[in-house]
Parts: sequence; C-alpha cells; structure tokens
Amino acid sequence: MSTGRILLFLVVVSLLAGVVCWAPGCDTAAPVDMPLYGQGGLFADDDAATSDDDTTPDHTPPDAPQVDAPVSPTSLTYQSIRGTTEPNAKILVTGGLSDTDTKADATGAFCVKVALKTSGQDNVGLVNHLSFTAQDAAGNTSPATLVNIEQDTRNFSRTGVASASSVSTTRPTATPDKANDGDYNSFWEDTTNWLERPEESRRDPQWLAVKMDAIYWLDTIDIFWGRDPAGKYEYATNFEVYIHLADQPDVMPHEIPASELAQHGYVLVQHFEQDAGKIIAENEFDLSAKPLQARWVFLLLHESNVPGTIPDPQGFAHYSFEVAELETYGFEHPDEACE
Repeated sequence: MSTGRILLFLVVVSLLAGVVCWAPGCDTAAPVDMPLYGQGGLFADDDAATSDDDTTPDHTPPDAPQVDAPVSPTSLTYQSIRGTTEPNAKILVTGGLSDTDTKADATGAFCVKVALKTSGQDNVGLVNHLSFTAQDAAGNTSPATLVNIEQDTRNFSRTGVASASSVSTTRPTATPDKANDGDYNSFWEDTTNWLERPEESRRDPQWLAVKMDAIYWLDTIDIFWGRDPAGKYEYATNFEVYIHLADQPDVMPHEIPASELAQHGYVLVQHFEQDAGKIIAENEFDLSAKPLQARWVFLLLHESNVPGTIPDPQGFAHYSFEVAELETYGFEHPDEACE
C-alpha cells in the first residue's frame, strides 16, 4: 500500500474513533460516544432495536369487591347495596330475583339496587344468596363476594290489635280479633239486630280498625271478606280506607261527621264502590307508588251487598259486613336508595 493511502486510512480511523482533533488545544483524550454496529447507530439493524411499546395484555383480575353489610332481615322487596372495587369496574350481582349490574365510579365506589326473592305473605323468611363480582375493562372477572339477605314479608296486622264499631248479636264469637288472626275461615261481623243494640246497628259508618304495634310505611292494604254458612261473601259495596298516625285517635269514626275526620288526624286512602251483584272475596289497595306511614288502618263501611233482614220501624237501613282478614304490608324503614 502506498504511503498516501496508508495516511488516509489512519485519518479516517482516527475520526471514527474520536481521537483526532484538528483545533489547537483540544483534548484528544476525551472519547466521543459513538453507537456501534447493531446498537441503534447508523449502521444498526432495525429488527434488533429495543422498544418501549406498552401493549402487553392485562390478564390480572380485580380483587373481590368490598360490600357494605346489608339490612337483614328486611320486609322490603329490594335493597340498595353499596361497596368499593377497582375504579370504573363493572359490578355484577346474581342470586336475587333477577341479575343486575352497575358501574363503579372513578374512585371505585358503587351502589346497586337489587330485587329480592320474597318469602310470600307471612311465610318464613327466604334467604337471598347474593354474589358480587367485579369486571375490569379487559374483561377480567374478580373472585366473588357473597352476601346473604333474608327477605321477610310480614303482615303487620298480625301483631296489632283489632277493634270495631260493634259485634254481631247473632254471632257473638265473630269479634274484631277474627279479622287479624290469619284464619280466612273466621271473620268479624257488625251488629245488624236493631232490637238488641239499636245505637250500634244504626251507626253509619260501621268500622273495623287494626292498630299496629308501631308506625310502618304501608305499600299494600288487603281486605278479605267473610263468607256466610251458605257460601255467600258479605262485602261492602260503598266504603273508605283511612289511616291514622296517632297512638290513639281522639275520636272514633262514627262519633263525628265524615267531613270532620281530617281535622282529627284521619287520612283518606281511597273511597271505593263496587257492584252488589258480584262475587267478591278480596279488595287490594296498592300503595307502592306512594307508601304511607300509619299506626292505624280503618275500614269505614256504609253499604253492603247483603241488606239486613229485620225491618226497623224507624226506617233505618241495616247491612251486614263480614271481614275475614284486614292485612297490611310494607316496611319499617325506607331503603337508602342509590342516587
């Protein structure tokens, strides 16, 4: 190799190695960082380059959700249940009357309204075995958190005290307590014999009441009418349902005109009329859209499908009313509803 070619080769190698400096006073001992072949430099192989790409699939499930203790037993047919989980996770609930779901907020808090399987009227409480799971955005599902709620539909009248405007003289055992004893074959009957108790038999309204053992929110009032020995239901064709909050009303319904009842704390639920020519065993009043608080439930009875058979020389009409059961359903405390 000629001397010129050797010199040119040494210059190029020196430049690449960073050891040649043409300026006066430069430090030839300071190396220049130069990427080597295959380490991302000009001569690197692109396929060998490293990457910061975050595309690794998420296969980690959320932790089991934390669920606040529910109210149990409850007479409500649903319950709003709160808890915490992974932020924005989907919460799935099974085991109730129907499956339901909700989404946690950015802090992980959630509230879900769960419909409950009901025990039915006055049956032993039915336990709802609920399962709560969380599902993240990647579809990973957490272990389940199990929660039990006993749903106990209760007839509040059963633990209350029944009273009435009168008691039948022909059936002295048909007392008011027969209307809240749970026996649909026994009944209360009012006085229709004016010869023995004219001051009672002429009352309008005749009334039956149940004082419950506490103030409850009522969503259903159910009236089951009595049936005479011949199998005929004796029901009211013209009556009202009233409620009262006081421990003891200051006057009873027959002692004042109907127009003054509201002044004494009586609240009208509904006035009801029905045909005397039908077979009616039951009247149910659904208050679930607007439950009402009450301590007392009153039936104010004006006319019956069975007129009295004993004529009254003073022209008073006599009617026979028979009530087998006056039932009340609802709840003691409202649900703390999800917003």
